[in-house]
Amino acid sequence: MAFPTNLVLIALSLVGVGSLAYLLFTKDNEDEVITVKSSKHLEIEIKVPNDCVPMVIGRQGSKIKELESTCGVKINFNDRTDNAEFRICRVRGPEEAARLAESSIHAVIANQPLIESYDLIVPNHCCGRIIGKNGDTIRNISFSSNAKITVSRGETLPGNKRTVTIKG
Repeated sequence: MAFPTNLVLIALSLVGVGSLAYLLFTKDNEDEVITVKSSKHLEIEIKVPNDCVPMVIGRQGSKIKELESTCGVKINFNDRTDNAEFRICRVRGPEEAARLAESSIHAVIANQPLIESYDLIVPNHCCGRIIGKNGDTIRNISFSSNAKITVSRGETLPGNKRTVTIKG
């Protein structure tokens, strides 16, 4: 049985178009698998006051590392700017995890203790007793009160007095 030449050419062209369509279809499906995300990712920017940034970061980044591992997000801060009173903290990850990390950062900021400072004027001859031998007395007072105590050095105020600053 002989097929007309035109019919053979049409059949071959249909097979070619079909295989081309198959390749395009499978290519589209492969691209979809690569670009489809299993969950929505979210990026949240949080304004953190400059004085709270060390509390959010933690010693050697321990607080950020803890938040990243428990929440499953990525956290970083923008570079410092001299005149800004805030730094931007960026939280990236799945939506629920990013929201959890955001609320944790806000909790760290809200729970930061209020630090007050007092200046005391004391006679110069009393500073030796306040400081103690090798600084033992002032160190013990600082340790027991969780306050930082500094005695001004060399600067004597009128009346031979010095300033003792207590922060805590």
